[in-house]
Amino acid sequence: MNSLKHGIKVEKQLNNTYKVYYDNNVFLGDIFAKEDGFYDFWPEYPGRGGYWPAYLLREIADKLDQLNEPYQKDIDTYFANKCGC
Repeated sequence: MNSLKHGIKVEKQLNNTYKVYYDNNVFLGDIFAKEDGFYDFWPEYPGRGGYWPAYLLREIADKLDQLNEPYQKDIDTYFANKCGC
């Protein structure tokens, strides 16, 4: 684990999308729901190359998992009831 870990800030927008910022207010990208209802991260990092550290990717993935959890539970329940699994 990186002892210099900072983090992300996620701001919900009125249109049910999310803006993702590094903790120093650098805009990283957006989280949008696709047609299937699941959220994905769309990076927006113009003019900057470089790397994305694992802890930062994990934080984004954790936020996506949190947002997608209700949809995934509905799907799991639906198929569990359909197949009797």
